[in-house]
Amino acid sequence: MVRPRQFSDRELLETARALFLEHGPGLSTTVIAEAAGVSQATLFKRFGTKKTLMVRALMPDEDDPQWQALLGMPDERPLAEQLVEKGLIVTAFFQEQLPCVAMLRASGAEILGELHEAGQVVPPIRALNGMQAFFDRAIAEGRMRPVSSEMLALTWLGALRNRAFFQHMLPERSLEGDDHSYVHALTEMIWQGIRPVEESS
Repeated sequence: MVRPRQFSDRELLETARALFLEHGPGLSTTVIAEAAGVSQATLFKRFGTKKTLMVRALMPDEDDPQWQALLGMPDERPLAEQLVEKGLIVTAFFQEQLPCVAMLRASGAEILGELHEAGQVVPPIRALNGMQAFFDRAIAEGRMRPVSSEMLALTWLGALRNRAFFQHMLPERSLEGDDHSYVHALTEMIWQGIRPVEESS
């Protein structure tokens, strides 16, 4: 007897994410179940409610390797090279997540506030904390000037988020260069202000 195929939570969430983004928060779980090849009972057994399913489908997966790369500490490579690498990761992350955030807001879900009240570190704060720790370590190692790591992390993340925001909200507005050249130019501009004094002289 052929056993029915087992679907992982990740597979079900990927299907749900694609459908929510295509059809909106009013999408029926019947449609999701049919597209995923499972019963509605399976969906509710795995995720409990439609809201939980939608939130888990549209929120970033904290086990994603991109998160681990973003939150990593400085290694022996040149710091500017590492910032470019992280910048490309963050750019891809924002481009993927902005439509998801817009969909969650359209559904009326105040998920970030709920997570914060539950004592969980929400993704934007986790990213900010991670980059602040990265800059703090680089400062402690004498690899960049002593500046406000929080202000620097906010500036860096904000510049990357804003580009993704304009690409998502105003696609008809042509932005200069591609993502790769933008991240390189941004890194070079920031690096001029934070590189060690001896390197500047």
